[in-house]
Amino acid sequence: MNSYAPFAFVSIFSLAVALASGTAHAQTKTVVPSLGCPLGCGGPESDTQLSNMITRKGGTVTLAPQETPGYVYNIRYMDRSYEKAKATTFQTEDMLLQFGAHGGKELIKDSLPEPIKHHFKFLWQIAANAQGRFFVTFDPAIKTIADMKGKKVNLGLLTQSDFGLAARVVLAMNGVTGENTPINYVSPTVMTDQLINGTIDATTSAILGDPGTETWVTGAPLIKIGAAAQASNRTLRYVSIDEDTVKKINEKYGTTIFTRTLPPGTLPQQTEPVTIGLVRAYHAATPDFPEQTAYELTKAALEYGPELKKEGGVWAFWSKAGMVAGLNECNTHPGALRAFKELGVWELRARGGPEAKIPGC
Repeated sequence: MNSYAPFAFVSIFSLAVALASGTAHAQTKTVVPSLGCPLGCGGPESDTQLSNMITRKGGTVTLAPQETPGYVYNIRYMDRSYEKAKATTFQTEDMLLQFGAHGGKELIKDSLPEPIKHHFKFLWQIAANAQGRFFVTFDPAIKTIADMKGKKVNLGLLTQSDFGLAARVVLAMNGVTGENTPINYVSPTVMTDQLINGTIDATTSAILGDPGTETWVTGAPLIKIGAAAQASNRTLRYVSIDEDTVKKINEKYGTTIFTRTLPPGTLPQQTEPVTIGLVRAYHAATPDFPEQTAYELTKAALEYGPELKKEGGVWAFWSKAGMVAGLNECNTHPGALRAFKELGVWELRARGGPEAKIPGC
């Protein structure tokens, strides 16, 4: 699926509507805090959509979406506040849990100053993300990631798991570091605008999707870059990740990054195939998160997914196979596992890439 339209995010005011509607019901409700990411990233918005749907359907277990600085914040908060966060869900990535064991070391320490000590379980997959594992440029001399050495490069903030941390690791594996290249760590908006105006030579950008159905959605930063390229009659060039880089990262950090090669026309101004590296974003919780609550939330996401898909946002590429992508008997919360098996979707999980190996499994 080719999509050049920005995510149709629902208004955050919908959250107030959902919570107000919930209190109008006489039955006792279980409201679960859900840590997301900054508004606009899609996390709080997609949780709001699900919460609204559960409330409209008369459900008694729902989410209270909470905006956070991002996935790095979430995992550090959950690790430090493990005991009091046992009734909280959070959005994270398989990659970030895998990097967690390396906290305080080398390239990881600026994002995760200390190792993540606790283990966690997944509820369901939200999306596969490519940010930080491919790059964009207008410079014809940059054909590979290694060609970015010595160029002016922007990456995301090191408190961001993909735009910052992942991108830094990918560049380092190709010999591109702060010692030989001027690398600035900025917000997605700044990196996008500075590429467009020529302040920098290369940056990363946003692609999300569902490898199980080969459905891909272009993020707003990349849409903006593509529109600028068209308006200024410049050639937008995509810099692929290579399999050797992915292999090196996986071997060093125990990650389960995998690749997809997107055909021309999938992304804005894309005339050649581009290979992206993918990790999976998940709803997650502690192993002590109440099993019945995990079951009810996962069941709701499965049952209402087709309706939410029509609303757009991150739900636009929802699929049953996508929800179970990367899961196995160990890394999945028992309540979610029960829902998947009861609703007959557990066997679909192999379609979305390799199993997500995480600490504790």
